[in-house]
Amino acid sequence: MSRRSIGPALGVWSLLMAAAATNAAILGWGEVAIGGAGACIVGAFLVWKGAGRRIGALLAGFGSAAVLSDWSSAVLEPGRLDEALVRPVAVLGSSVFVLVGTLANALLMVFPSGAPRPRWRWPLRILLAIGAVGTIAGLVWALGRPTADLVTQVLATGDSSNPADMAAGLVFMAFFPLAIASLFFRYRAAGVVERHQIRWLLLAAATVFTITMTQNVVGDYDSRVASIAVAFGFLLFPVASGVAILRYRLFEIDRIISRRSPTCSSSARWSASTP
Repeated sequence: MSRRSIGPALGVWSLLMAAAATNAAILGWGEVAIGGAGACIVGAFLVWKGAGRRIGALLAGFGSAAVLSDWSSAVLEPGRLDEALVRPVAVLGSSVFVLVGTLANALLMVFPSGAPRPRWRWPLRILLAIGAVGTIAGLVWALGRPTADLVTQVLATGDSSNPADMAAGLVFMAFFPLAIASLFFRYRAAGVVERHQIRWLLLAAATVFTITMTQNVVGDYDSRVASIAVAFGFLLFPVASGVAILRYRLFEIDRIISRRSPTCSSSARWSASTP
């Protein structure tokens, strides 16, 4: 599909995700959804621009899953949705959550080049397999459950009766340390440009960690200030990723490295990427 044809489709989808995130925020479920909308917009732009398309696709997928997860929880509150739409939205909310953790960890494993280092290929494949199986299992489970149970499950944080939620817990707990470790080892072996790109992502991670820890110490989880701070923190991830990709011209580096041997020096990568 050409850039001319894919551009409008990506634009429409990004606007839909932004509208859903805004709706979720108005209804009180917008902290993660706002960051997801930002990830969807940045990812769609990277795919359309042709700059780091794999990173862009992962960002857009992660963002869409985050928005749909929060939006479904927001609109399933009693009296907010037409009865005919309750079941399909509940099925969606019961199936999509596992993709949030799966694609977030996958993004860390392949950032910023879009491909994992050789020794991390199997962990990435296992992660994606768990995410796929968890999503399918969640969908099958949801289709066989009464609507009332589905609504309760979507609204009840921590309910692990859904196999997709159990898979999501496994993804978050088991693979997040591996994803961080892969990013660390990539940083050690990276050249100048990749190190700058990874620093952008680490800056966003440190900001989110600081905001979350401050929120826990203060004990403020429901105020408008806390909600805005958390939303800002999650929004930093896609923004930092987009800046890292575009600022350091990753799409040009990918083309150059793909034509050279894997042992090319970091100085060669740097000189090739500068105009």
